[in-house]
Amino acid sequence: MIKDDHQIGTISTIVIVEDNFSLNKLIQIELVKNGFKTESLASGSEILDKIANNQFINSFFLFDFFLGDMTAKDIIICLQNKNIYIPYILMTGQGDENIAVEMMKLGAYDYTVKDIGFIKMLPTKIVHAIKRYELEKELKRSQARIVRSEFKYRSIFENFQDVYFELDRNNIFCEVSPSVKLLLGYYREELLNKDFSLLFNDENDKSFLSGVIKNSESINGINLLLKRKDGTLRNFTLNIQLLCSVETGDEIICGSLHDITELKETEKKMLNKIIETEEKERKHFAEDIHDYLGPLLSVLKIYLNILDTGTHSVEKKKELYNTAYEILDETIRKTKEISYNLIPNILTDFGLSNAIYSFCNKINLTGKVSIDFKNNCKIRFEQDKEIILYRTIIELINNTLKHSSANFIFINVVHEEKKIKVFYKDNGKGFDFNKVSTDEKFCGYGLLYLGNRIKLLNGSFDYLFNEGVNFQIEFEIEK
Repeated sequence: MIKDDHQIGTISTIVIVEDNFSLNKLIQIELVKNGFKTESLASGSEILDKIANNQFINSFFLFDFFLGDMTAKDIIICLQNKNIYIPYILMTGQGDENIAVEMMKLGAYDYTVKDIGFIKMLPTKIVHAIKRYELEKELKRSQARIVRSEFKYRSIFENFQDVYFELDRNNIFCEVSPSVKLLLGYYREELLNKDFSLLFNDENDKSFLSGVIKNSESINGINLLLKRKDGTLRNFTLNIQLLCSVETGDEIICGSLHDITELKETEKKMLNKIIETEEKERKHFAEDIHDYLGPLLSVLKIYLNILDTGTHSVEKKKELYNTAYEILDETIRKTKEISYNLIPNILTDFGLSNAIYSFCNKINLTGKVSIDFKNNCKIRFEQDKEIILYRTIIELINNTLKHSSANFIFINVVHEEKKIKVFYKDNGKGFDFNKVSTDEKFCGYGLLYLGNRIKLLNGSFDYLFNEGVNFQIEFEIEK
């Protein structure tokens, strides 16, 4: 049995949170067979109540993302807002890798896709995740043990996989773990008595760090781009805490660096995969035009020729007209469906600003809605980013036209150094987010999907919506 062969520390129970009764039972059987003590739950409200009553101390959690009453993300955010952090693994369906990345950022220790045979792999995944969890707990306690035992401190220090460091109030390295050689290319001795800022690639980051130290602040999980000794760049998260040195009584800054370069690369690959998928869809749309619209138009032409050349009774003409209109309606419907997802040539040839301007101009010509589009973005940037930004803005306009009863839209695209900012606002009737978010179409193609697109570009966004209040959204991405 797996549990008998591996030490899993203080964890006593695996809590399975899955609303599919049969699947929950199968997982429970497999874990029990491998020596785990388990408990099964089926809803988010149930687990929140039990955690609030301290019923799951020393437990590890296995979450299905989509539960009947809420998502795993809702549960985790609710707990974290109360400063409650639990260890967990996420279970997702095929194609939900972006959800998995988001949950890993919220603290998931691993994730697994519900494919054939995934239950058999769960015990091993759980053991590895618990080991990582126990290691992190131990590292958090290590600072207190440093005071009592230099030997224990040195043991942890030498084997720490991230970069641990200590700085004085002038940003000078007093100590750094040997792992810095693996992650940044420097031997420990090369950095001692050197300024921490020599690792920084951005002057703004240097100023930020100086401000944190000057104000005696603690920071957690700040993303930094640092320079290795060979000049290459790596992505890290930085944690810093101000402490008092036991030996001298002076204030020192203790911190750690965690390499997230592979995670960033994974997110980039996911973005490229989305673009690749969309390209395949466009090929499919082209086939639809040839194979579906072509025959419909040919048949429509035949009907019109019959009406134009033949002598028919009133009833026969009426029948032919009705059939022709049905074919025309179907052709229009299919054309709209296809054209909505195609990228206009103007986007490929002339860039984002011109493509949006062209689309807005077509809307303005109808006289039903006025769009005021402003931008100072005169440059081209990566095509995948242009495509996603274009589709995001067009989707927002489409939502306004379909749902808001607005007659005015304001859009402002601003280029600021390394960022592109977009502000969008309409004067429509607004909506109740809680009501709309329960609609499956909204969850798949509405604001939540737009938010995921922006996140994939390392962007951020902010909504303002309420029923009866104008809708607005502001978001930005790195250029």
